[in-house]
Amino acid sequence: MSEFNLPIVDIAPFLGGDPEAKKRVAREFGNAFENTGFAIITGHGVPLELAETLYKTMTEFFDQPMEKKTVYTPPEQAKGRGYLPIGIESVAKTLSGETPPDLCEALVYAAPHRPESESKNFWPDFPAPLAGLVQEWTGEINALSRHLARLSALALDLPEGFFDADYSDPSLTLRFVNYPDQPVPPKPGQ
Repeated sequence: MSEFNLPIVDIAPFLGGDPEAKKRVAREFGNAFENTGFAIITGHGVPLELAETLYKTMTEFFDQPMEKKTVYTPPEQAKGRGYLPIGIESVAKTLSGETPPDLCEALVYAAPHRPESESKNFWPDFPAPLAGLVQEWTGEINALSRHLARLSALALDLPEGFFDADYSDPSLTLRFVNYPDQPVPPKPGQ
């Protein structure tokens, strides 16, 4: 098996604002995606403590008994919000027709950065209040997305703000997914 190394792009100098550093980082970023198609992004400024707290909190949520989690399942089991238990979705079904259900559960939020989404979302209050934590994470990821859009513009030799309008109010769904260990092997196509 051959070894594959992903390029690592430190975007901290880009965020620092120096025009020459921005150009250098944009070249690294562009090269990574032209030659590999992927990159590991460092120096992005998303607080590690926030990521760790969110991961721990979501793990604790998914570790709860089913009867506690399903309280947050919307009646219509919509993909856009709430808790979705194992067995109600099949992503492969969109590609190849009937397939067994996916072996994951999810906690989904519709545009948690928008005030009008408050009435649509189901916010568990255990193991810790999630609304503020998820909204803080969304803010950080939205900011990072805008930085990466500006970096992409420069990498494409476009004006830095070329994509700004497209990221001014992103319509998004935030989906936390858990793939629990399975006691039996999955079915074909599952």
